[in-house]
Amino acid sequence: MTNVDHQMKIPTLLVNDDSVTRSRIRSLLSHEPDIAVIGDCTTDECVEVIDDAALICAGTLLRNMGDVIRRIASGAAALIVTADSERHAVHAFDVGAADYVLEPFSDQRFALALMRARARLVRPPELPGMVVFKSTGRVHLLRDAEIHWCEAVGNYVRVHAADGTYVVRSTLRHLEDQLQATRFVRVHRSTVVNVEVIRDLRATPNGDYTITLRDDTALTLSRGYRDAFERAIGHLL
Repeated sequence: MTNVDHQMKIPTLLVNDDSVTRSRIRSLLSHEPDIAVIGDCTTDECVEVIDDAALICAGTLLRNMGDVIRRIASGAAALIVTADSERHAVHAFDVGAADYVLEPFSDQRFALALMRARARLVRPPELPGMVVFKSTGRVHLLRDAEIHWCEAVGNYVRVHAADGTYVVRSTLRHLEDQLQATRFVRVHRSTVVNVEVIRDLRATPNGDYTITLRDDTALTLSRGYRDAFERAIGHLL
């Protein structure tokens, strides 16, 4: 493991009433040279150390979420929520969680959550981007966050968004130029994806990866786009 100066490490707090889950996360984080675990505790025990943590891995939404929300909003902390059901997922993202991970989770899935948390800590929250395009005789204005992925189909692009699919007469490159580069990355010659809606990635025998989105859509990360994808998420696959 690479040695990293302690002052450069991310102070990390593990909060979970399940000691087995805490132990698993601690083990995963032990392989990350930029992480320093400063606390390992139950929900009731975490109050005194929250203000010292830049990364919080919580097993539930904490009782003192007000303090956490303020730290997230200021860019001082990132939150990863791990849970055994989806019932709190919407609330977690509403308060600014970097990711919401369903248990039981794979090492790869937790690594993806950690990538997203790191990204929150190295850059300030961005103002919502806006994409403007014409489809079916109407001009549409969509926020970047509403767009999940885009695919080129001949002389058109299908824009898959939270509220449905739009068919746009455009090139993928032209549309890609309107999207925020920190949120979108090309994963195939005909596909651009919003990294914030990726649920997990799985390696395939031919060297590609299968990307699964939160709505269960499966896309391919081609080998030729792997380097760019790794740069976008700040982590090697």
